[in-house]
Amino acid sequence: MTQTFDHTWRKARKRDRHLIQSTFACAAVRHGSKTAPDWEREVQLFFRRDALTAVRTNRNKHEDRRFLIGVDDQGVAAALTHRRMPTSDYEHDLGRIRIGFGDHPVREIAFLGVHLRHRHSGGAVADDALDTALHDILDREPEADLIYVIGRADYRNNSSMRMLDRNGFTQLKPGVPPPQEDTRLSWWARPLARPADTTAS
Repeated sequence: MTQTFDHTWRKARKRDRHLIQSTFACAAVRHGSKTAPDWEREVQLFFRRDALTAVRTNRNKHEDRRFLIGVDDQGVAAALTHRRMPTSDYEHDLGRIRIGFGDHPVREIAFLGVHLRHRHSGGAVADDALDTALHDILDREPEADLIYVIGRADYRNNSSMRMLDRNGFTQLKPGVPPPQEDTRLSWWARPLARPADTTAS
């Protein structure tokens, strides 16, 4: 486990279900609106209801799904999931762009959310969560010197797109509003190289 800010990152466990459901909130009603943005509600619902089941389902074992939570004295401060991404999940959307991935592993930051109490942290907690995910990805692919990491964000979710941009991701395909396409998600990617071993021989 690594200590960052005032929360500690660790793998979510089955017994964390109540903690997640009762303390994690990342969806906020905007001024002039009656509901939170649908992408925020989707992420919050996933973590509260589906994330623990998704990582434990046998049919997902080949994807090596990971669910990590950052916990502080008020509960869950941030949460994320990542997985090994099957080629079939990105070949249609990315077309010839995917050829650049070669034979390297491809992993997706599937969901990432930060508690509302950190909404005005300038993105620091979100950056910490993403950095935690990247380090865990390296640990999960020990044989790979280079991994391609995919991130997706709703085309209206400027905060997430800014987070991806400042952390070295490049937009591969913009999201578009329906009914122009069947997806509202923009696609982002970055190569993740394993740091050189500086241990003296």
